[in-house]
Amino acid sequence: MLEEGQRKDWFDSSFIVTLAVASGLGLALFVWRELATDRPAVDLRILKSASFSSATALGGVLGMGLYGSLFLLPLFMQNLLGIPRRRPASRSCPAASPWPS
Repeated sequence: MLEEGQRKDWFDSSFIVTLAVASGLGLALFVWRELATDRPAVDLRILKSASFSSATALGGVLGMGLYGSLFLLPLFMQNLLGIPRRRPASRSCPAASPWPS
């Protein structure tokens, strides 16, 4: 859905709307099933703890920020700074790159 959004004009596409509804329905059914059963695969009742819930939310936000920046930084370097295709990898993480900067 995320890969096709740009080409298909996001929620103007019936395909993307169908996928979004299916994923929302799947999430709702998953949460309902896990809360309704005696032996859940993922015990969501642990999220009642405020400290655990806040730590989980903070970890999720930090993870999204980290991976979002690792995705957007090379695009920024290529499109706006005009750096060739292989160079953003060596500039983002020089220790892990086999190419010289």
